[in-house]
Amino acid sequence: MPERINSRELAEKVIDAYAHDPEGLTRSECRDLALSDKQAEVLSNALGKGAGGVLTQAEREELASAGFGSGFIEGIGGKDGNRALQERAKWLGDQVVPTFWRKDFEALVIVDFALELRDMGLATPEIISDLYGALRDPFWRIRAAAAEALGRLAPATAVPWLIEALRGKDEGLREHATDTLIRIGHPAVPALIELLKDDDKRMRYVAIWALGQIGPVTNEIVPALIAALKDKDEAVRFAAAQAIGEIGPAAKCAVPALLAALKDKDRDVRYYVILALGSIGPATEEVVPALIVALQDNDANIRFAAAQALGQFGPDAKDAVSVLSEKLWDEYVDVRESAAIALGKIGPEAFNAVNRLIAALQYGYFDVINNNAAIQGLVGIGPGAVRSLTDELKNNNVFVRRCAAIALGKIGPKAKSAVPALIATWRDGYTKLNRASAQALASIGPATIPALKRALKNDYIIVRKYAAVALGEMGPEAKDVIPALTATLHDDYTGVRKEAVQDMIENIKEALKKINGQSRVSEIACTSQSHLSADRRKVESNSLQVTIATPSGTYDIWSGDIQCRSINMKTPT
Repeated sequence: MPERINSRELAEKVIDAYAHDPEGLTRSECRDLALSDKQAEVLSNALGKGAGGVLTQAEREELASAGFGSGFIEGIGGKDGNRALQERAKWLGDQVVPTFWRKDFEALVIVDFALELRDMGLATPEIISDLYGALRDPFWRIRAAAAEALGRLAPATAVPWLIEALRGKDEGLREHATDTLIRIGHPAVPALIELLKDDDKRMRYVAIWALGQIGPVTNEIVPALIAALKDKDEAVRFAAAQAIGEIGPAAKCAVPALLAALKDKDRDVRYYVILALGSIGPATEEVVPALIVALQDNDANIRFAAAQALGQFGPDAKDAVSVLSEKLWDEYVDVRESAAIALGKIGPEAFNAVNRLIAALQYGYFDVINNNAAIQGLVGIGPGAVRSLTDELKNNNVFVRRCAAIALGKIGPKAKSAVPALIATWRDGYTKLNRASAQALASIGPATIPALKRALKNDYIIVRKYAAVALGEMGPEAKDVIPALTATLHDDYTGVRKEAVQDMIENIKEALKKINGQSRVSEIACTSQSHLSADRRKVESNSLQVTIATPSGTYDIWSGDIQCRSINMKTPT
């Protein structure tokens, strides 16, 4: 049993350390009071930094079990458990708050003090006034901390002073005051709406920004932002449109005003109006036709925004497919990209754009962004693009063939009709294309397994290799193919280059690892013992021994024109 500590004198020392120090009672200070490590830990948990200061019944019991007597416990807590807290509150109120702007206090400590004062019920007008005075401190960290502390300590009371801080010349303080008003939320809304009437356009801009960030939206916010769409300053107008866009579908009552604002003479205003319409959605039947018109604007930024907005509508923007297809040939890459992506988001309804998207792939070699966007568009259209993509696997341009394979893989199981054509690409001998086709077949899934098993017997060793790669990418789904994979090693490779056979074996080994999950495969060392002459009929064939132990069974294979020590797969126990 620990030695009992029942000293009221020690209790006074503890209270002094806890109540009269910005950090509260630290564990090291507890040890300095000649307490054991366990006692120091228990006491600092009860009265350390961040602790509430009021001794709960559970904390009293824990102190007692650590060796503290009732006299000590009552000395630090008093009869109601509040003594240490009361002492700290008095010190904070008398010593710290009037000197918030002292440089020996860290800014974060000031915020911590504010939170403690709030929890202690000490948010008096005098303390608020002192914090407001700190907003004028020459040290910017103190100003920022005071703004945050005001917002946390007394939100409703702090709003007028934070609004006043927005009028100052200190950019940093204005930024922190704005953030604090946003954090305060709804209690700040009436003052911010009133600020929209201010003669200073800077104040109106800040008010709009803050209103757009406050959520959930109240009934008065959106009407105030709608009114700001007619502000005499273009920066305020586009800020209003941007704020409405941030609010999203909850601001659908703003759609008529936004449609009217599409005629604004300022390009930036029209840009954010279009983005806002996209964020809200096709709330009225006039929205899509209006954006189709915007898609043909002379300004590339407007066309880009219109394509983005239409894409957000999905199938509801099907009437825009024709114009979006035309924009795949826009002179600006950002417009081409957003048009392709929008067509994909419209989905199967954009079927008529398939040929144009595939044509865009012809230029993908020179325009990677446009190429990726075209693939994304085709994938979004889905099964309707499979036939055309399958045809492109025979395109004279290997880059287009690879893009078609990638798109088919992303379409997934619905592209299973492309399986024979994907396998046929392996005879081309282009590594990137071959790997793209293998990955596509794996993504299409188990429906490809019968064709891949047949491919393991193909006359071309490269086809066998990539069939193994595709099966390996399927992982455990292809476990039934393990016998077929291992049997591939049993084939006659007389006359085949040693390097080609070794490469195929390595890929089969890797496939088996992936199919069997956590299996480990040892390295294979292969050396040719064939002596090839000009007359391949005189090849001296040697043996290949492979022993594979898997969860599905054990296989011994002999064949080939090279000798391998072994493949040994062991599943960890």
